[in-house]
Amino acid sequence: MRTVTLVWNPSVSGNAIGYQVYIRSDSTGELNNFDAGPETQLTMNLLAGHRYSFTVTAYNGAGESPPADELTFFVN
Repeated sequence: MRTVTLVWNPSVSGNAIGYQVYIRSDSTGELNNFDAGPETQLTMNLLAGHRYSFTVTAYNGAGESPPADELTFFVN
């Protein structure tokens, strides 16, 4: 296991009250989501030797934004 911190820029609209992080393991295809609240980073433990993809959405009282561009990375 490796500790990984995912970091993203805040919503440009300025009215986000929180962020949902969606992360997929390329080896299993399993998709998990995490509510990061108002923070623009999320730290988690991931398996070494695996490739992952993640994206972020912003949310507020009106709902959830479309997802940001997906980023793929490998955990050494």
